[in-house]
Amino acid sequence: MWKLLKFLGWTGLAVWLGVVLATHEIRGRTPVQHLQRAWKHSGASPKIDELKKGIHGALDDAKDAVSTAWDKKPKERHSPEDRQAVNKLVAKRNESK
Repeated sequence: MWKLLKFLGWTGLAVWLGVVLATHEIRGRTPVQHLQRAWKHSGASPKIDELKKGIHGALDDAKDAVSTAWDKKPKERHSPEDRQAVNKLVAKRNESK
């Protein structure tokens, strides 16, 4: 019973803290807005985006390595520009027939 009360107490405290950080204004902005503004000005955002792209590629490679022979289906990893170029080529070929 004591563990349940502790869990509810900590959960309530975390929710209260989140509400305070999201709604209480300091110098005209909430703390969350201050953190977002500092994050944008730090220049770390492009580095994080590059890291995310690398992680997604590594995850796809790991899934390919783990999958069994009957699970292997051709994977399309094309950008929208590549897909558009291929569609144009196919449309030209169909027109010439």
